Amino acid sequence: MTLTPRKQQILDTIHDMTANNNGVAPSLDEIGAVMQLSKTTVWEHVDELAQGGYLFREKHCCRSVSLSELGRRSLSKAVCAHCGK
Repeated sequence: MTLTPRKQQILDTIHDMTANNNGVAPSLDEIGAVMQLSKTTVWEHVDELAQGGYLFREKHCCRSVSLSELGRRSLSKAVCAHCGK
């Protein structure tokens, strides 16, 4: 799967929001608010990113989105290998 600009933005947003919230993943509502997208649109992108191996998520569990190794390597900016920030 090739990352579209929107999916890239979602990966970067999840990483930034998690780093800025003491490691707690953002909710789909929070991602949508930051990116000015509906929760349904965010869910569709997150689902596709998970299927593509960029994210891990636990179904029916809030704040369960996390970046996989592929997702971390795909971030727009450099990330520390030790702390993930």
